[in-house]
Amino acid sequence: MLEPQWKNILIADSVPWLRDHKVEGLTVFPMAGYLCMAMEAYRQQAGWKQVKYDRIIFSEISVHQALPIPESTPVELMLSMAPHAEGPRASSDKWSGFKVFSWTNDRDWVEHCRGLVASESSEERNNPIDGIKQAKRRLKSSAATFERLSDSCTEAVNAANIYNVVAEAGFEYGPTFRYMDGVMTGPSMVRCNVTVPDSAASMPYHHESEYTIHPITLDLIFQSLWPIITNGGDSLDVPYMPIAIQRMEISTSFTTTLGAAHQVIARLKKADLFSQKPSLDIDTFGEQRLPETADVSIRGLIGAPVQGSTAHAKV
Repeated sequence: MLEPQWKNILIADSVPWLRDHKVEGLTVFPMAGYLCMAMEAYRQQAGWKQVKYDRIIFSEISVHQALPIPESTPVELMLSMAPHAEGPRASSDKWSGFKVFSWTNDRDWVEHCRGLVASESSEERNNPIDGIKQAKRRLKSSAATFERLSDSCTEAVNAANIYNVVAEAGFEYGPTFRYMDGVMTGPSMVRCNVTVPDSAASMPYHHESEYTIHPITLDLIFQSLWPIITNGGDSLDVPYMPIAIQRMEISTSFTTTLGAAHQVIARLKKADLFSQKPSLDIDTFGEQRLPETADVSIRGLIGAPVQGSTAHAKV
């Protein structure tokens, strides 16, 4: 089958932690959730094809419309995946295009997110001739970048104050989404810590699915935009949501253990030809892996204000 599909019926009671992600009073499915759906679908597909990899790569991710989750009625989610067309007669051997849709009783199918997904192994990154040298150069460059950016963040910011300012603007995080702390800011950049939360504690029977990275944890990494756009927690007029990512890489060795700490460094980038808007570059390092190559590397994360009521918001 060239375009497999995955379907799931989502009910608020079956995923209670979603209620901790509210925009203008409504529970809204996070962008991170779409990406974790795509990761799981890709993992299954790679298993069918016996593809081995240690990094998942996303490209050209975009979110078109918010997905509010009703309290009492189910939402059907569907993800489709197909080889990315590189022309009218050829498809990529590496990249797959994915789309996420939803359906409810009172409306037809709506597309929410689309993008490209692929994988990469260390063998692909390191050619057999000078692979060790390449790996050492990347490690040295990563360490130097981490130290330079980390040292530039010198002003401590109260994370609780940031969450309060964001909530006043209409984006309210509940307890399971409030695991950003140790916030330090610098010129157009931020350094903070995120901790893997106990999402299973609120789940029915305390059972949680396995993820390469949990949607809450990935959302916490995205939250590094808040200290920057609120100017360290000073003010925010309207709720923002992440709407696009140019490229993202996630290591399959990302530590998902409850309570594991990860350090995030984000810096604001000027508008470029891809985004035509300011964007963020974000790198996330595991506490035990510093200053190795980032476990999560994001380039070109764009946030935009929610337009109109959330129930029909274009984002």
